[in-house]
Order: sequence, then structure tokens, then C-alpha cells
Amino acid sequence: ANLVWALATVSSQNENLLVRLAEAATRKLEQLKPQELMSLSWALAVTSPIASGSDSSTSSSTSAGETAQASSGTVSAVSGRSRADHVRLFAEELFAREFGDAREFASNVIGTAWALKYVNALRPGTLQAARSALAKVANRLDGASSPDLAA
Repeated sequence: ANLVWALATVSSQNENLLVRLAEAATRKLEQLKPQELMSLSWALAVTSPIASGSDSSTSSSTSAGETAQASSGTVSAVSGRSRADHVRLFAEELFAREFGDAREFASNVIGTAWALKYVNALRPGTLQAARSALAKVANRLDGASSPDLAA
């Protein structure tokens, strides 16, 4: 997650590397922290062809045939997932999680929802999952007896 975030921060457009890192992250979904899931979503969104303004509607492939361009960015030949698919997968994992700190979790949900919208992957079902995740935060805050938690 940190490497993908760092690549996004320096505006890397190395599609093959980003897709491979996203694929590696999907194999360890249950081990990723909520902040890491949000960071992955954000990084994949801001480095997307949509963000860079490049036209990815033409089809091409690498010499090894590992990736191919699609309208939603590079698609992994291994999983068939696009960048938007990865963002959606990370979001669904995050939204289904239990959480510790309510504010941090809400921030991660909102950041991930932004990433979904940015790559045009915010679907009604995913939006409902985000709403449910935020409702968990609201319920926790409503039931909180500690003024620190509800502030």
C-alpha cells in the first residue's frame, strides 16, 4: 500500500507496476489495515488514465502479453481486473470491516468513496455499502458515553 501511494505521490504512470502491486495487494486483502485499503484506492484513482487525461480507449498489449489497455485503464491478464475493479474490491473490503477508531474509519470510508467516484466506479450497491459503513460509525457515536468519541 505504501509503495502504490508513493508512486501516486510522484505521479508515476507505470501502469504495469501499479497493476502488479494492486494484484499483490488483493492476495493479502484480509491482512491490510483500513488506512492501507483507502491509500490503495486513492493511489489507483489519482494515477488512473482519467486523472492523467490520457486516452486509454485504444487497445494495446505488452510484448509478454501481461496487460492490455481498456477504457478503465490497464487490465491484468492474470485476474482480468481493471484499475477501477481493484478500487472497487478494496472499497468493498473496507466497507465490510469492523473498526476501532470511529473518526479514522469514517475518514477511510469517505476517502475510498471519493476514489471510487474518481474512477467512475461508484455503483449503487457500492454506495449502499459505504452508507452502511458510515451508519455503523453513526451508531457507535450515538451510543458512545465518552464525550471524546462523540466530539
